[in-house]
Amino acid sequence: MQFMKRIPSSCPACGEPLRIGRLKCAACETAVEGDFAFPALMQLPPAEQEFVLRFVL
Repeated sequence: MQFMKRIPSSCPACGEPLRIGRLKCAACETAVEGDFAFPALMQLPPAEQEFVLRFVL
């Protein structure tokens, strides 16, 4: 199974967890800015994300 690029969840400079700061609609370009946490499943390491996805499918 091939996936799109993964969203980075840790800082490439220091390794600390990243936070989401902006969400944008591709259709109308409305944007929402704030300090959002990644969903719980996105916080898992890639191998565990793959396991959960395969289990659910």
